[in-house]
Amino acid sequence: YSFFDPTLYTEESLVPFATALGNAMSLLNNEEATDAELAAALAALEEAKENLVLLNPPVVERTEIAVEHYTVSAGDSQAGEGPEMAIDGDSNTMWHTDWYAGDNHDNHWYLIELDSAYMVDGFNYLPRQAQTNGIITKYQIEVSLDGEEWTKVAEGDWALDSAQKTAEFAPVKAKYVRLLPIEASSDQPLYFACA
Repeated sequence: YSFFDPTLYTEESLVPFATALGNAMSLLNNEEATDAELAAALAALEEAKENLVLLNPPVVERTEIAVEHYTVSAGDSQAGEGPEMAIDGDSNTMWHTDWYAGDNHDNHWYLIELDSAYMVDGFNYLPRQAQTNGIITKYQIEVSLDGEEWTKVAEGDWALDSAQKTAEFAPVKAKYVRLLPIEASSDQPLYFACA
């Protein structure tokens, strides 16, 4: 931390960092400090460092995470229209929920599992191109680091057309990103979703 410049960070985020740094320094100078106490102090310092907030964060150009850095799955799929079809690079293929799932929304989700945790700030959705059945018009995006506990980061409405849609949200560290279709176009009384 010898190259640390406190003028770059908000005062609110510096206070916990300064406290953690002071505690760590005190323990380093204490010959009676145990290894466990030193390890805990270092962990607290690292956490405080991760929570520092820049006064003027750098502007970072958005980039898409390449398909080779993630795998996909879905709660359900129609045979021949599995989740991998949405990322195969062919806009004529798609993931489609089970045609016979009816109004069961519980399994209507699309999941991206990244190969490691990334800072994520958006989700791109390309609807089916040939017709409107299953195009998602109301959505929710959730993220997770462990695939168990989820945080909603975005929700909203998309136009009922075949143009690519984007959901943007504040940057968040995530290993899993899940799309929940809340409403979608249907040519029947049943509920479908596709991507």
